[in-house]
This record gives sequence, C-alpha cells and structure tokens, in this order.
Amino acid sequence: MGKISPDELHGILSEDLLSPGDKEVIRKYRSSGRYTARERINNLLDEGTFVEFGKFVDHRSKENDMYIHPTLGDGVITGHGLIDNRKVVCFSQDFSVYHGTMGEMHANKISKLIDFAIKAKIPIIGIWDGHGQRVNETTGSLGPSGKVLEAFASSSGYIPIISIIMGDVFGTGSLSVAISDFTIQVKNHGKMSLSLPQEISEIISDEINLDDIGNSEFHSKKTGLVSLVADDEEDAFNLTSEILSFIPDHAMAEPLKIPTKDKINRKCRIKLVSKSDENINMKNIILEVVDDKQITELFPEFAQNIIIALSRLGGQSVGIVANQSLYSDGYMDTDATIKAARFVRFCDCFNIPIITFVDSLGLIPDLNQKNGGLIKGGSKLIYAYSEASIPKLTVLIGKIYAETYLVMAPKELGCDYNIAWPSSKLKIGANGYTSEHVSGNKNQKNLFAREIEPYELSKIGMLDDIINPNETRLYLVRALRRLQAKRELLFSKKHGNMPL
Repeated sequence: MGKISPDELHGILSEDLLSPGDKEVIRKYRSSGRYTARERINNLLDEGTFVEFGKFVDHRSKENDMYIHPTLGDGVITGHGLIDNRKVVCFSQDFSVYHGTMGEMHANKISKLIDFAIKAKIPIIGIWDGHGQRVNETTGSLGPSGKVLEAFASSSGYIPIISIIMGDVFGTGSLSVAISDFTIQVKNHGKMSLSLPQEISEIISDEINLDDIGNSEFHSKKTGLVSLVADDEEDAFNLTSEILSFIPDHAMAEPLKIPTKDKINRKCRIKLVSKSDENINMKNIILEVVDDKQITELFPEFAQNIIIALSRLGGQSVGIVANQSLYSDGYMDTDATIKAARFVRFCDCFNIPIITFVDSLGLIPDLNQKNGGLIKGGSKLIYAYSEASIPKLTVLIGKIYAETYLVMAPKELGCDYNIAWPSSKLKIGANGYTSEHVSGNKNQKNLFAREIEPYELSKIGMLDDIINPNETRLYLVRALRRLQAKRELLFSKKHGNMPL
C-alpha cells in the first residue's frame, strides 16, 4: 500500500471528526430529541458562520489504555461564529466522548477559547454536557481544569458569559457554570451537581431519587443557580439570543439601542393605589412602563418577592429591579437581596441602567432569616447599588419601610433620579409593628411605625418629583435620556471588600 497523501489524510481525519464518539450514546441522544455537540453548535449559530478551533486536537494520555482510543477534538468543539449577526465564541461538550469529561487537552481548548474571547472582546457561550474531571487522566487534567476556572473568573465582568446546561454537568463544569452571568437549563435533560450521583450519600441510601439530583426545578426554585429554564434545546438557543439582544459585547461598549414605535408619552394604564398597604402586582406595572410591554424576567421562580428583568425603555436596554408584594406580603428575605444584588452588579459591569420600583414592608422580621444572613444580604444589596456607576432611577410606589428605602437605591446611595406616586408612604419605626402588637404597653408605645407622606420627603430633597402613575413611562424615559452621558470616576483601588 502506497503512502497516504496529505490531502487523503486530511479527508480521512475530517471524516472522523463528524462522529468521533460512542455511537450508542449518539443513538440514544437522537432518540430522545437531543442533538450531538456539533449539531448543537450549528443550531446555535447563524448558518454557515462557525469557524472551528483545534479540531484535530487529541488527548496525549497513556494511562488506563487511553492511547488505544484516539478521539479527535477530545470531547469538546470550540470556535467562533455569529448569533443574529453578533460575534460570539462558543464551545460544546461532547458526551459521546468519555462522557464529556474534562481532560488536559479538553480543558486547554476551552481556556484558549476564553483567551481569544477576551482579546476579541466578544461574549462566551458555553454548551455544557459532561461529567466533570476526567478520571482516566488522573492528575494530568487537574491543572488545566483549574486554568479553565481561572479563565472564567478573569473574564467575568469584562465579557458576558452565558452557560447552557444540555445534559449532565458535574464537578469542574458546575463550578464554571456558577461563575457565568446567565445560566439556561434544559428541562428534563439538563442536570447539574458538584458531585457525581454515585458519590451522594442520599442517593446511595435511597433517600432521594436519582432524577431529582440537580434538575431544572431544583436549581430554578431552590438554589437560584439557573436564570431560565428551557423547554428543549431549540428553546434554549432562542433564550440565549434573547439575552444577547440586551447586552453589549464587552464592558467598554454600550448595549445596542433598538428603535421602538412605542411612544414615550404613552399613558400607562395604572390605577392609583388606594391604600399604602395594598399588595400590588408589580409585573403588571412594569409591563405598562417598558417598551412594547415586554420584559425578559430572570430567575422567575426563585425569590419571587423580588423581580429582576431585562427590558427596554425608549429603545435603550435597562435592568429592572422591583419588589413583588404578592409574595411574602412584601417582605424581603435573604434570597431576594442576593438575587437583586448580583443583578445590579451585572448591569453595572455592562453599562445597563437600573430602574428600581419600591414597594415593600422591609426586611422580613424572622429570627431564622436574621440569623441566616439577611443582615449580610441587605448589606450586599446596599453595596451593589452604592458601587454602581450606571444611571440609577427609582420609583416609590406603595409601602416602603425605612430599611427597604435604604437598600433599594435611595438618593443617599447615589441614585440619580427618585420619583414617587402620591400613594407611596415611607414608614419609619419598628418593622411590621402596628398598634395591635403593643397591647397598651407604655414601654413599647414608640415601636410602631410613623407614616411619612411623599410630599414631606420632597421638601427635604429626598425625592425629585411626585408624579401621576400613568405618566411613569414618560418621566423615566426623559430622565434616562438626560443621563445617557453619565460617567463616574471611582476611587483608585484594587477593589472593595463586598460582604459575601
């Protein structure tokens, strides 16, 4: 047999690339409505735009007879392309190759891709489907996996990171996903856990079901690690595209402005709140204010007493933070403060103005919450708002206890524009106390709160205006346009010491 020409060798290797993994795994994936790693890349990106990096990379491990099974690409596909004509880098783990585990070369490919993204100043999209550290390579994969974590941490706040959980994500992968700005998990197929199920004591002892470990319901409702749950893989890619439409390519850029036919002086169909203690469906108010009555709500099932969302106002991307008094009677708990604080910091990283709607009885008067970190959670939110140099606009709507006022972007935390509805009431005093609680005890007569009308706050400069609710959109758009050029120089320092 003659020597194989370079062209022939390239053709053979290129053919091998198309399906390098376990054929039975691929068959099972397709029968369950899932796609291969390469197909996922093609479905994510605009047609014909993908440029692959490191397609011929292979592991170099001689341990555990791995040299017998060469797999081009080493279980991860990396490269760059376009999403809705936006430049991105992306990678997709291949579960059919060593269960998508992260070996030395697998990890190196991801690290190099992130380095490229930093240099090119474009977002990172990661499709995760792997069982963490590759045990077969023993210590050989440990250092490179640490480099992946370092690369994610280094790029955080500089370029946006979106992670999509398509299958089993364990170990190192789960830690990387947690660093991401947004995480989308596919219902039914996506799982995420720090440990393999076989290592979890409750699984071993049959206390919990294997299917319940790290599923989308668990992470979207209890841990708060998942921003959005997708119905299927196609839905996950649509959600990725939707998030990208609100955010810039990097921290030095401005978000895209999307023209809207929604008039800035459109009257909001909002009724004046009849009582300051009335529970309000804040989502309905937000929808009336923003462009085209559309928002992308994040973490909708976690800490439902606070709403965070991406939207647009006058064509400009904005972040929304709002109390939802339909849950927990308007009180804020630890999860709510942390959820809001991280979102405020994300918006500050990427030059997205924050609109805050305030309607809350305050921090929940519960001993478990107080001991469990609510004080620290409240301080995180204060820190996030104080640190943020983006335009900050606040609307006082209903009941506002003093501690809520202090953690939800008041003038004193550097808010640029504070307005109120006539129905709003600032209450100063013991959180949640009324005359019924004191029972005539003279020693407690000063515990219950005193209500302060918004006009009193306006007199001393704590409010910029008191407006008719149906003009909320008009006032916010006008203020936002005046603040577009806002830039603040912060103290020169390494960084602050945020309470964690």
